[in-house]
Amino acid sequence: MTSLAVVEHTFPRKDTGDDVFYFYGSTFAHISEETEYVRKIRGTLEKIQSRLFKNEGNTNHVTSNTDKNLANLQQNGGTGSCENSYESKYIQIIDRLEEKELQLVEAHKENSDLQIKLEATREAGAGALRNATRKLYENYIKRSDEHRKSHEEEKQKLQASAVEHEKVFKHSIEKLHTIAERIQDKHEQITELQNLMQRMEEEKSILLEKKRLLEKEISQRMSDPSYKNGCGNTRIEIATVEEQINHLQQLMMSQHQFLHALIQESEDLKNRLKEQDVTIGDLREKISLLESQNKELKNNVEHWSHDKTKVSKGTFVKESMFDAKSPYSRLLHLRTRYVTEKS
Repeated sequence: MTSLAVVEHTFPRKDTGDDVFYFYGSTFAHISEETEYVRKIRGTLEKIQSRLFKNEGNTNHVTSNTDKNLANLQQNGGTGSCENSYESKYIQIIDRLEEKELQLVEAHKENSDLQIKLEATREAGAGALRNATRKLYENYIKRSDEHRKSHEEEKQKLQASAVEHEKVFKHSIEKLHTIAERIQDKHEQITELQNLMQRMEEEKSILLEKKRLLEKEISQRMSDPSYKNGCGNTRIEIATVEEQINHLQQLMMSQHQFLHALIQESEDLKNRLKEQDVTIGDLREKISLLESQNKELKNNVEHWSHDKTKVSKGTFVKESMFDAKSPYSRLLHLRTRYVTEKS
Protein backbone atom coordinates (compact mmCIF):
# COMPACT_ATOMS: atom_id res chain seq x y z
CA MET A 1 0.00 0.00 0.00
CA THR A 2 1.37 3.42 -1.07
CA SER A 3 1.65 6.01 1.71
CA LEU A 4 2.51 9.70 1.82
CA ALA A 5 4.20 10.81 5.04
CA VAL A 6 3.85 14.46 5.97
CA VAL A 7 6.69 15.29 8.34
CA GLU A 8 6.18 17.90 11.05
CA HIS A 9 9.14 19.53 12.78
CA THR A 10 8.47 20.95 16.22
CA PHE A 11 10.69 22.02 19.08
CA PRO A 12 10.08 20.84 22.63
CA ARG A 13 7.69 22.93 24.67
CA LYS A 14 8.94 24.96 27.59
CA ASP A 15 7.59 24.07 30.99
CA THR A 16 5.39 27.14 31.10
CA GLY A 17 1.94 25.62 30.63
CA ASP A 18 1.13 27.96 27.71
CA ASP A 19 -0.33 26.44 24.55
CA VAL A 20 2.65 27.52 22.45
CA PHE A 21 5.52 25.89 20.59
CA TYR A 22 8.47 26.88 18.41
CA PHE A 23 7.93 26.06 14.75
CA TYR A 24 10.42 26.38 11.95
CA GLY A 25 8.89 26.63 8.48
CA SER A 26 9.38 28.12 5.07
CA THR A 27 7.64 31.16 3.72
CA PHE A 28 3.89 31.16 3.09
CA ALA A 29 4.25 30.94 -0.71
CA HIS A 30 6.68 27.99 -0.55
CA ILE A 31 4.59 26.05 1.94
CA SER A 32 1.41 26.69 -0.08
CA GLU A 33 3.12 25.48 -3.26
CA GLU A 34 4.55 22.37 -1.57
CA THR A 35 1.21 21.61 0.08
CA GLU A 36 -0.64 21.82 -3.22
CA TYR A 37 1.99 19.59 -4.80
CA VAL A 38 1.58 17.08 -1.96
CA ARG A 39 -2.18 17.08 -2.49
CA LYS A 40 -1.81 16.35 -6.22
CA ILE A 41 0.67 13.51 -5.57
CA ARG A 42 -1.58 12.08 -2.87
CA GLY A 43 -4.60 12.18 -5.20
CA THR A 44 -2.60 10.45 -7.94
CA LEU A 45 -1.35 7.79 -5.52
CA GLU A 46 -4.86 7.17 -4.21
CA LYS A 47 -6.13 6.69 -7.77
CA ILE A 48 -3.27 4.32 -8.56
CA GLN A 49 -3.90 2.44 -5.33
CA SER A 50 -7.61 2.03 -6.04
CA ARG A 51 -6.87 0.83 -9.55
CA LEU A 52 -4.25 -1.62 -8.28
CA PHE A 53 -6.68 -3.07 -5.77
CA LYS A 54 -9.33 -3.32 -8.48
CA ASN A 55 -6.94 -4.95 -10.95
CA GLU A 56 -5.64 -7.31 -8.28
CA GLY A 57 -9.22 -8.36 -7.53
CA ASN A 58 -9.94 -8.90 -11.20
CA THR A 59 -6.67 -10.72 -11.62
CA ASN A 60 -7.37 -13.03 -8.71
CA HIS A 61 -10.85 -13.71 -10.09
CA VAL A 62 -9.49 -14.41 -13.57
CA THR A 63 -6.71 -16.54 -12.13
CA SER A 64 -9.15 -18.60 -10.09
CA ASN A 65 -11.40 -19.03 -13.12
CA THR A 66 -8.40 -19.97 -15.21
CA ASP A 67 -7.31 -22.54 -12.68
CA LYS A 68 -10.82 -23.98 -12.59
CA ASN A 69 -11.03 -24.08 -16.37
CA LEU A 70 -7.64 -25.74 -16.60
CA ALA A 71 -8.72 -28.28 -14.02
CA ASN A 72 -11.94 -28.94 -15.91
CA LEU A 73 -10.08 -29.23 -19.16
CA GLN A 74 -7.60 -31.60 -17.64
CA GLN A 75 -10.43 -33.66 -16.24
CA ASN A 76 -12.39 -33.49 -19.45
CA GLY A 77 -9.27 -33.96 -21.60
CA GLY A 78 -9.35 -30.42 -23.19
CA THR A 79 -7.48 -29.53 -26.29
CA GLY A 80 -4.00 -27.95 -26.51
CA SER A 81 -5.36 -24.82 -28.16
CA CYS A 82 -7.36 -23.91 -25.04
CA GLU A 83 -4.27 -24.42 -22.92
CA ASN A 84 -2.30 -22.07 -25.15
CA SER A 85 -5.08 -19.45 -24.99
CA TYR A 86 -5.21 -19.51 -21.19
CA GLU A 87 -1.44 -19.48 -20.96
CA SER A 88 -1.34 -16.37 -23.16
CA LYS A 89 -3.92 -14.60 -20.98
CA TYR A 90 -1.99 -15.62 -17.90
CA ILE A 91 1.21 -14.15 -19.29
CA GLN A 92 -0.61 -10.91 -20.14
CA ILE A 93 -1.92 -10.67 -16.59
CA ILE A 94 1.55 -11.27 -15.17
CA ASP A 95 2.95 -8.55 -17.45
CA ARG A 96 0.27 -6.13 -16.28
CA LEU A 97 1.04 -6.96 -12.66
CA GLU A 98 4.74 -6.34 -13.23
CA GLU A 99 3.89 -3.02 -14.91
CA LYS A 100 1.75 -2.01 -11.93
CA GLU A 101 4.55 -3.02 -9.57
CA LEU A 102 6.97 -0.79 -11.52
CA GLN A 103 4.48 2.07 -11.30
CA LEU A 104 4.16 1.47 -7.57
CA VAL A 105 7.98 1.55 -7.16
CA GLU A 106 8.11 4.81 -9.14
CA ALA A 107 5.38 6.23 -6.93
CA HIS A 108 7.34 5.24 -3.82
CA LYS A 109 10.47 6.83 -5.24
CA GLU A 110 8.64 10.00 -6.16
CA ASN A 111 7.11 10.09 -2.69
CA SER A 112 10.61 9.79 -1.13
CA ASP A 113 11.94 12.54 -3.39
CA LEU A 114 8.98 14.70 -2.45
CA GLN A 115 9.60 14.09 1.24
CA ILE A 116 13.30 14.96 0.87
CA LYS A 117 12.40 18.10 -1.09
CA LEU A 118 9.85 19.11 1.51
CA GLU A 119 12.36 18.60 4.35
CA ALA A 120 14.98 20.59 2.42
CA THR A 121 12.46 23.36 1.80
CA ARG A 122 11.57 23.46 5.47
CA GLU A 123 15.22 23.51 6.48
CA ALA A 124 15.87 26.35 4.04
CA GLY A 125 12.85 28.18 5.43
CA ALA A 126 14.10 27.64 8.98
CA GLY A 127 17.51 29.02 7.99
CA ALA A 128 15.91 32.04 6.33
CA LEU A 129 13.76 32.58 9.40
CA ARG A 130 16.80 32.37 11.66
CA ASN A 131 18.67 34.87 9.49
CA ALA A 132 15.70 37.23 9.45
CA THR A 133 15.34 36.93 13.23
CA ARG A 134 19.06 37.57 13.71
CA LYS A 135 18.92 40.65 11.47
CA LEU A 136 15.88 41.96 13.33
CA TYR A 137 17.62 41.44 16.64
CA GLU A 138 20.80 43.15 15.41
CA ASN A 139 18.71 46.03 14.06
CA TYR A 140 16.91 46.25 17.40
CA ILE A 141 20.22 46.37 19.29
CA LYS A 142 21.56 49.02 16.90
CA ARG A 143 18.46 51.19 17.24
CA SER A 144 18.50 50.70 21.00
CA ASP A 145 22.12 51.91 21.18
CA GLU A 146 21.33 54.88 18.91
CA HIS A 147 18.32 55.85 21.02
CA ARG A 148 20.30 55.48 24.22
CA LYS A 149 23.17 57.57 22.86
CA SER A 150 20.80 60.23 21.54
CA HIS A 151 18.98 60.39 24.87
CA GLU A 152 22.28 60.57 26.75
CA GLU A 153 23.41 63.51 24.61
CA GLU A 154 20.05 65.24 24.99
CA LYS A 155 20.18 64.59 28.73
CA GLN A 156 23.64 66.17 28.98
CA LYS A 157 22.47 69.20 26.98
CA LEU A 158 19.44 69.60 29.21
CA GLN A 159 21.58 69.24 32.33
CA ALA A 160 24.01 71.88 31.06
CA SER A 161 21.11 74.15 30.16
CA ALA A 162 19.55 73.56 33.58
CA VAL A 163 22.83 74.45 35.29
CA GLU A 164 23.12 77.62 33.21
CA HIS A 165 19.54 78.61 33.97
CA GLU A 166 20.13 77.91 37.64
CA LYS A 167 23.15 80.23 37.61
CA VAL A 168 21.11 82.93 35.90
CA PHE A 169 18.34 82.34 38.41
CA LYS A 170 20.70 82.74 41.37
CA HIS A 171 22.23 85.85 39.82
CA SER A 172 18.75 87.28 39.28
CA ILE A 173 17.87 86.54 42.90
CA GLU A 174 21.04 88.34 44.02
CA LYS A 175 20.22 91.31 41.81
CA LEU A 176 16.70 91.30 43.17
CA HIS A 177 17.99 91.46 46.72
CA THR A 178 20.44 94.21 45.78
CA ILE A 179 17.73 96.25 44.10
CA ALA A 180 15.44 95.72 47.09
CA GLU A 181 18.18 96.94 49.44
CA ARG A 182 18.83 99.97 47.23
CA ILE A 183 15.13 100.76 47.16
CA GLN A 184 15.05 100.52 50.94
CA ASP A 185 18.04 102.85 51.18
CA LYS A 186 16.46 105.31 48.77
CA HIS A 187 13.24 105.19 50.70
CA GLU A 188 15.10 105.99 53.93
CA GLN A 189 16.98 108.84 52.20
CA ILE A 190 13.73 110.22 50.82
CA THR A 191 12.14 110.04 54.26
CA GLU A 192 15.12 111.83 55.86
CA LEU A 193 15.16 114.43 53.09
CA GLN A 194 11.45 115.03 53.46
CA ASN A 195 11.91 115.51 57.19
CA LEU A 196 14.79 117.90 56.51
CA MET A 197 12.68 119.82 54.02
CA GLN A 198 9.91 120.03 56.58
CA ARG A 199 12.32 121.40 59.22
CA MET A 200 13.73 123.85 56.70
CA GLU A 201 10.20 125.00 55.88
CA GLU A 202 9.56 125.50 59.56
CA GLU A 203 12.83 127.41 59.93
CA LYS A 204 11.96 129.51 56.90
CA SER A 205 8.59 130.31 58.41
CA ILE A 206 10.29 131.36 61.66
CA LEU A 207 12.74 133.61 59.77
CA LEU A 208 9.97 135.16 57.73
CA GLU A 209 8.02 135.84 60.91
CA LYS A 210 11.13 137.35 62.52
CA LYS A 211 11.66 139.57 59.48
CA ARG A 212 8.06 140.66 59.56
CA LEU A 213 8.35 141.59 63.21
CA LEU A 214 11.59 143.49 62.62
CA GLU A 215 10.09 145.36 59.70
CA LYS A 216 7.07 146.19 61.88
CA GLU A 217 9.39 147.42 64.61
CA ILE A 218 11.21 149.67 62.16
CA SER A 219 7.94 151.01 60.87
CA GLN A 220 6.88 151.89 64.42
CA ARG A 221 10.18 153.56 65.17
CA MET A 222 10.06 155.53 61.99
CA SER A 223 6.74 157.02 63.05
CA ASP A 224 8.24 158.12 66.39
CA PRO A 225 10.57 161.17 65.95
CA SER A 226 12.62 160.25 68.99
CA TYR A 227 13.77 156.93 67.32
CA LYS A 228 14.73 158.20 63.83
CA ASN A 229 18.43 157.60 64.39
CA GLY A 230 18.06 154.38 66.39
CA CYS A 231 17.01 151.89 63.60
CA GLY A 232 20.47 150.96 62.33
CA ASN A 233 20.86 147.87 64.40
CA THR A 234 17.40 146.71 63.50
CA ARG A 235 18.08 147.18 59.80
CA ILE A 236 21.30 145.15 60.13
CA GLU A 237 19.38 142.39 61.86
CA ILE A 238 16.73 142.42 59.08
CA ALA A 239 19.47 142.13 56.46
CA THR A 240 20.94 139.19 58.32
CA VAL A 241 17.53 137.49 58.48
CA GLU A 242 16.97 138.07 54.77
CA GLU A 243 20.37 136.60 54.03
CA GLN A 244 19.47 133.54 56.13
CA ILE A 245 16.13 133.23 54.32
CA ASN A 246 17.80 133.41 50.89
CA HIS A 247 20.41 130.86 51.89
CA LEU A 248 17.69 128.62 53.26
CA GLN A 249 15.63 129.09 50.10
CA GLN A 250 18.54 128.01 47.90
CA LEU A 251 19.26 125.07 50.15
CA MET A 252 15.64 124.02 50.03
CA MET A 253 15.62 124.28 46.24
CA SER A 254 18.73 122.11 46.03
CA GLN A 255 17.27 119.59 48.44
CA HIS A 256 14.02 119.58 46.50
CA GLN A 257 15.87 118.70 43.30
CA PHE A 258 17.80 116.01 45.13
CA LEU A 259 14.54 114.67 46.54
CA HIS A 260 13.02 114.59 43.07
CA ALA A 261 16.07 112.69 41.79
CA LEU A 262 15.79 110.22 44.64
CA ILE A 263 12.11 109.67 43.95
CA GLN A 264 12.84 109.11 40.24
CA GLU A 265 15.67 106.67 41.03
CA SER A 266 13.40 104.84 43.47
CA GLU A 267 10.75 104.49 40.74
CA ASP A 268 13.38 103.14 38.32
CA LEU A 269 14.51 100.63 40.91
CA LYS A 270 10.93 99.55 41.47
CA ASN A 271 10.52 98.99 37.70
CA ARG A 272 13.74 96.99 37.63
CA LEU A 273 12.45 95.03 40.60
CA LYS A 274 9.30 94.17 38.65
CA GLU A 275 11.39 93.11 35.66
CA GLN A 276 13.52 90.90 37.89
CA ASP A 277 10.33 89.35 39.30
CA VAL A 278 9.19 88.53 35.75
CA THR A 279 12.64 87.17 34.85
CA ILE A 280 12.72 85.00 37.97
CA GLY A 281 9.23 83.68 37.19
CA ASP A 282 10.30 82.78 33.64
CA LEU A 283 13.45 81.11 34.92
CA ARG A 284 11.45 79.08 37.41
CA GLU A 285 9.16 77.85 34.64
CA LYS A 286 12.15 76.99 32.43
CA ILE A 287 13.87 75.16 35.27
CA SER A 288 10.69 73.21 36.04
CA LEU A 289 10.33 72.31 32.34
CA LEU A 290 13.99 71.25 32.13
CA GLU A 291 13.62 69.14 35.25
CA SER A 292 10.59 67.34 33.79
CA GLN A 293 12.38 66.82 30.46
CA ASN A 294 15.47 65.61 32.27
CA LYS A 295 13.37 63.15 34.26
CA GLU A 296 11.70 61.89 31.08
CA LEU A 297 15.07 61.46 29.35
CA LYS A 298 16.43 59.69 32.41
CA ASN A 299 13.56 57.21 32.23
CA ASN A 300 14.17 56.72 28.48
CA VAL A 301 17.88 56.14 29.04
CA GLU A 302 17.11 53.58 31.76
CA HIS A 303 14.59 51.94 29.41
CA TRP A 304 16.98 51.64 26.47
CA SER A 305 19.92 50.70 28.71
CA HIS A 306 17.97 48.00 30.56
CA ASP A 307 19.04 44.44 29.80
CA LYS A 308 16.50 42.96 27.42
CA THR A 309 15.68 39.29 27.03
CA LYS A 310 17.41 38.10 23.88
CA VAL A 311 15.20 37.22 20.96
CA SER A 312 15.05 33.48 20.28
CA LYS A 313 16.29 32.21 16.99
CA GLY A 314 13.10 30.22 16.71
CA THR A 315 9.77 31.88 16.10
CA PHE A 316 7.52 32.04 19.13
CA VAL A 317 4.06 31.04 17.86
CA LYS A 318 0.74 30.22 19.45
CA GLU A 319 -1.43 27.45 18.07
CA SER A 320 -4.40 29.83 18.01
CA MET A 321 -2.57 31.83 15.32
CA PHE A 322 -3.00 29.02 12.79
CA ASP A 323 -6.24 29.56 10.92
CA ALA A 324 -7.89 27.21 8.43
CA LYS A 325 -6.06 28.81 5.48
CA SER A 326 -2.60 28.54 6.98
CA PRO A 327 -0.21 26.11 5.19
CA TYR A 328 0.88 24.75 8.56
CA SER A 329 -2.70 23.90 9.50
CA ARG A 330 -3.14 22.26 6.09
CA LEU A 331 -0.10 20.05 6.66
CA LEU A 332 -1.37 19.15 10.11
CA HIS A 333 -4.80 18.35 8.62
CA LEU A 334 -3.24 16.15 5.90
CA ARG A 335 -1.17 14.30 8.49
CA THR A 336 -4.22 13.75 10.71
CA ARG A 337 -6.30 12.50 7.77
CA TYR A 338 -3.48 10.21 6.67
CA VAL A 339 -3.17 8.68 10.15
CA THR A 340 -6.95 8.23 10.33
CA GLU A 341 -7.16 6.53 6.95
CA LYS A 342 -4.18 4.32 7.72
CA SER A 343 -5.71 3.15 10.99
